[in-house]
Amino acid sequence: MTARFHPARAHASGFTLLELLIALALIATLASWAYPAYQRYLLQGQLGSVRLTLAELLLRETNWRNSQPDFARFAPGTAHVLLDGMVTPAGIVLGARRCQATTGISTTPAAPDCVEVFAQPNTSTHWRELSLDSLGQRRCQAEPQLRCWP
Repeated sequence: MTARFHPARAHASGFTLLELLIALALIATLASWAYPAYQRYLLQGQLGSVRLTLAELLLRETNWRNSQPDFARFAPGTAHVLLDGMVTPAGIVLGARRCQATTGISTTPAAPDCVEVFAQPNTSTHWRELSLDSLGQRRCQAEPQLRCWP
């Protein structure tokens, strides 16, 4: 028996243009849902790195302050310890100051033996300042939906 070629039975393998467009639409939809989650993941990673850096800076600053005879000479806004050997996140400014007590509208220096370390981003992000003090207080100036401290 010999096989005969029938053009009506032959079909091309591959995708049609309609199938390709549907696949691209599905990929675009999934990517539009995944991108915000990816951005939040990156932001939480940055905040985690900043939190670790603040904890290390607070430890160094507390050790420095414990070696000083007079806590009153603490100049606010400057870190007294050298940041040598510290891995600081890119685009972040670190500093230290005397703890601030918030009373109503103004902030006043709190206990003289309390030190607060803070981090501020150089560029505009979803957070403005993250701070940690030697009394265990944690502060975050950020957008309401952002959770800075776990």
